[in-house]
Amino acid sequence: MAHREIPAPVACPLPASGETPMRALTLIYHEIFEEDIARIVQAQMGVARYTKIRDVIGARLDTMTETDYAPTHRNHMLILVADCSTVQAIAAALKALREHSGHGLRGYITPVEDII
Repeated sequence: MAHREIPAPVACPLPASGETPMRALTLIYHEIFEEDIARIVQAQMGVARYTKIRDVIGARLDTMTETDYAPTHRNHMLILVADCSTVQAIAAALKALREHSGHGLRGYITPVEDII
């Protein structure tokens, strides 16, 4: 197999003047939140489009063993991209849900530099 040269990374510009800055929201949540999260996303986005990965394994380090980890419940992961205000509105509703439930829902927001 021939050696391929890897191109140098290309700098990603910030959105041009007038373009709407986009954000990605990544959530990892316990399956019991499925309906609540779907309701929140549907209420905040005109057309809800996202990627969902089912049966994501997660555990606190103090509960894992080296040999086997068998979760009793399932986690899912959801990734969506939207404008900043939409992502912030969804995040605010999710924070309220997490404060009410106490656990089982984590997420983070990252800037989106480009969309393919």
